[in-house]
Amino acid sequence: MSITELHNRFADLNARLRRARFDNDDEAITVIEAEMNRILDLYNASRPPSQQP
Repeated sequence: MSITELHNRFADLNARLRRARFDNDDEAITVIEAEMNRILDLYNASRPPSQQP
């Protein structure tokens, strides 16, 4: 995935997470947070070694 695709996917997940929190949907929150972590891992892996945390 490109950085732009990762950014768009993360933004979509963030909106879904806010909605799940509003609805108190614990199962959806868990799934969305796991997907967000996966997206962040992909982003971090795509960064050059000098910029990695």
